[in-house]
Amino acid sequence: VEKKGYSCITIRLDESKTFGSQSFLKEVKRIQNEVKQHNPALIIAHSLGAYVALQLSDNCSLILLEPSLSIADIILPNLKQVSEGAVYDDGKYKFQTTPEFIKSAKASSTIKEVCGKARQEVVIFGAGKAGYKIAEKYHGYIPHSQYFLLPNADHKFSGATERKKVLSIIGKRIVRDRRTPVRAIPFASTLPR
Repeated sequence: VEKKGYSCITIRLDESKTFGSQSFLKEVKRIQNEVKQHNPALIIAHSLGAYVALQLSDNCSLILLEPSLSIADIILPNLKQVSEGAVYDDGKYKFQTTPEFIKSAKASSTIKEVCGKARQEVVIFGAGKAGYKIAEKYHGYIPHSQYFLLPNADHKFSGATERKKVLSIIGKRIVRDRRTPVRAIPFASTLPR
């Protein structure tokens, strides 16, 4: 992306010092404020980042890589109660949450509601060896979306062939959008550890 002359910033949920400690909506607002500094923008979002990115999409073109379930569907089943609060623990990620965060996760939008916020064209990639059925739901809810299923891709698109296909389509999108100054914002989705 940077070789094509675009500025590139990365927003990572796993590097957030506040994720889990405040309202999920406040976390989205924090990210939204960061993205506004770079509008117009092309946001490349992965997993939970896709769910968040759709809430920022008024002036942003989106590329969603293996979009995830809603925040409520991810967080709530993996909360472990402890005396001082709740801890998110899915076996891979673990972090402390607050009552404010849990309340906002319970009240968060469904995938269908979030997809309804998309105003720009959206490109969606599904990974055949992961949760591509969820990616297909996103595509079904966004009429102006393009969908690419990569049957041999895992959730992280770690195979060289799959990564090359994704980067090729992203490159074509950037060239097409070149008429308008765009800042590409890779949006990682990994939860805090």
